[in-house]
Formats: sequence, C-alpha cells, structure tokens
Amino acid sequence: MIGRIVEVADDRRHLFVSRGFMVVQDTEGERKELGQVPLDDIAAFIANAHGLSYTNNLLVALVERGAPFVLCAAIACDGTDRRIAMLSGYRLMWVMVMFDLPVVEKAERKAATDFRNTLLDLGFEMAQFSVYMRFCSSQTQIETYGKRVESALPGGGKVNILQFTDKQYERIITFRGKAKQPANKTPDQFNLF
Repeated sequence: MIGRIVEVADDRRHLFVSRGFMVVQDTEGERKELGQVPLDDIAAFIANAHGLSYTNNLLVALVERGAPFVLCAAIACDGTDRRIAMLSGYRLMWVMVMFDLPVVEKAERKAATDFRNTLLDLGFEMAQFSVYMRFCSSQTQIETYGKRVESALPGGGKVNILQFTDKQYERIITFRGKAKQPANKTPDQFNLF
C-alpha cells in the first residue's frame, strides 16, 4: 500500500493519537473533531500552519512507522526561550500503568473496561494485558497524567503507576515464547525542517 502524505495548513488545529489514528481537532469553540487518519496509512506529515499543536505521542507514533514529520514554520528563539531543548534519553520519560481489577460482577467489568478506555483516550498504548504505557517529555507531564489516571481509578483492585527514563526503556528485555526480541529502540533524533 502506498501511504498518504498528510498536510495540515489550517491554523488553530490540535493533533493527537487515539486508538491507532491521528486525530485532527479544532482548538476553538467546541473543540470538535475534524477528522482521523489511520497512523499506518501516513507516509509523511507536513505541518504548515500557525497555532498548530501536537502531542509527543503523535511524534513517536510517526517515527516508529518511519513517517517523517516536517515542520514548516519559523520559530523565534531568544535567550529566554526554552522550547527548543536537546532531546536526552535521561530527560524523556515513560509512564507505565499496571493494574489488576476485579471483573466478577457486571458493574466491575464495566468499570474495568471504562478504565482501559480512559487510558487509551489519554494516549496510552497497551503493552500487554493490564499493562499500558505512554511516552512523556517531562516530569511535569508525567505528574499530569498520573493525576488523570488517579481521577479515573475504579473502586476496587490494584493499580500501579511506574515511571522510567527513555534510556531505561531501551534496556527492557522482551521474550515471545522462548525467543528473545530485539531491544526497544526509540528515535535518536527528531528532524525538524
């Protein structure tokens, strides 16, 4: 399949990942959803608008699929601007939510499903059953998502929220059956044009 080249040229748009799709949302008024594109269909992304915002999870998802993210905009940097910082594997973080929830009663199953769906809506991806992960760019972002997860907790069960650096993520050892899988590799660098 030939992938699509997606360009966003309209101002005031927010882009994020939800359940395998890149979602485009208006940032004014009701913040309505304007459209979705399957991540696997995107060959390249061009951001050519002012007031465009996007999540780090979107950047990671595109890089994992080999789709370049091209930013066509001038960024004014003075001595106090800290927006452009070196991407360090010791600054970039991951959040992992592990849980064991009761699912005996119908209400418990609904609460567990609602909790999983909330994690997906927050940009977490399922690593395995009852283990969800999300990439974060800072400790502040981790704290924000920790509070959001805490506000969505169901009444029973056990939930753990772990955090670790990108460098530690690269050192995860994974097996499928008895076969050892290659090490997790995160992007070394984002190229912004």
